[in-house]
Amino acid sequence: MIHEAVSSLSAGTPNMLDTALETINVDSTITVTGMTALLERHETGMIQLKDQELKFLRAGIARLTEQRSAEQVQIKSWTVTGLEVERGFLLGPDQASFIRAGRWLGKSVGIIEMKDVDTTLRFVKAWKNLRSHRIQGFVGASTVDNPPFILVQPSHLSISEYVTVTDRPIIRRLTYELVRALEYLHTRVPPVIHGGLRPANIDINSGNVLIGSIGLGLGHLRIPEHQRLALEPSLRQWTAPELLENPEMSPNTQTDIFSLGKIITELINIIHKRRPSANFPVLSSIAEKCTTQFTEQSPHYQISDLFAPLPSASGPNTAELTGLLKINQWRVTPYTCTTPAIFKEEDHRYYVASAPLQGIHEHPLRQLCIEVNCHDQGENPCLFFA
Repeated sequence: MIHEAVSSLSAGTPNMLDTALETINVDSTITVTGMTALLERHETGMIQLKDQELKFLRAGIARLTEQRSAEQVQIKSWTVTGLEVERGFLLGPDQASFIRAGRWLGKSVGIIEMKDVDTTLRFVKAWKNLRSHRIQGFVGASTVDNPPFILVQPSHLSISEYVTVTDRPIIRRLTYELVRALEYLHTRVPPVIHGGLRPANIDINSGNVLIGSIGLGLGHLRIPEHQRLALEPSLRQWTAPELLENPEMSPNTQTDIFSLGKIITELINIIHKRRPSANFPVLSSIAEKCTTQFTEQSPHYQISDLFAPLPSASGPNTAELTGLLKINQWRVTPYTCTTPAIFKEEDHRYYVASAPLQGIHEHPLRQLCIEVNCHDQGENPCLFFA
C-alpha cells in the first residue's frame, strides 16, 4: 500500500495516498506530528527507515498539511505520539498507581496518561532536566494525543514488594539510597518536591532505588473524579498530618520527609513479619524523627540532617552504623555476560573466556562474585574455576 500510495502521488492521482492516510484513522495533527517525529529520528540515527517508508512519510506530511491548511507542527526533542507507542496493561502494586506498560521504538516504557495538555507540559518541564540514577527517567511525552501522556522508564518491583520477596534485603542500603534520591530533589534550585512519596512509586531495579511519579497527584491523571475521590483515603497513611489538617497547604520538604519516615517504618514491619527478632535501632530512630509532626516549635529537619544524630562508633549499634555509613563506598553492579560456544568431543577445549571486566578510577573493581548455572549435557562432569 505504501508503494502504491507514493506512486499515485507522483502520477498526479493522490487517491491511494489519501486512502492510506485515512486508514490511520486519527486526528491529522497527531498523524503529521508522528510522521515528522519519525523522520527526525531517522535523521538522528535512532531508527532506520526504508526508502519507500521515507517517501511515504514525506508525501503524507505534505498532503495532510495541504489539506488542513494549519500551522507547521513544532517537534520538541521529547515529542512522542500514540502512533509509535504500543499500550499494555496497567502496572502498579496499589489501586492508586496508574502507570501503564508499553513499548516505544522497541523499548519497554511506562505510560502515564495525563489530565490535559497544560498539566503534561508542566511535568515535562519539571522532569526532563532531572539527572540522577536514583530518579525514574523521563523518556518522552505527547501533547497531541487524547489523552496526552508521558513516557518514563519501565517499572519493576516496588520497594515493599522487593523487601517482601527478597530473602535478606539490606534495608539500610535501600534507606540510604532513598535518602540520597530525596536529597537530590530537595537540593535542586528551586527544590523539587515529590508531594506523594509512598512505596508504590519507589521502584527497585536490580536492587537499585528509583523514585518515580515526582509531583504527580491523582488530580493530575486521566481518571474520573469519582475514582479519584474513592482512592484518596488510601494515600492518607503516607501523608503528613499538616497536609491532612489544611487542604490548602502545599507539600514541602518537611512533608516529603514525613512520607520517608512512614516508608522506613513499613519496610521494618515487613522484615518483622518474617523475623520478629530483627532489630533496627538506627533506622527506627530515623523513622521516628521523620514522622514527628512539624510545628513552628519543633525541629525543622533537612534531608541531610537525618544521619547526623547517629550513635557513635563505640556504641552498641556499631554494625548497623558501619553498614549504613560505608554503603556508598561499595557499588554493587550486576554484570551478565553470555559467551556463545559450541564444542564437539574432538575439540578438547577446557576454557570459555569472555572479555575482562573493567573498573573505573572512582570505583575500581574490589570484589568479584561469580554465579554459574551449569547444565551438563554430556557424559563427563563440568568443572568451573573462578
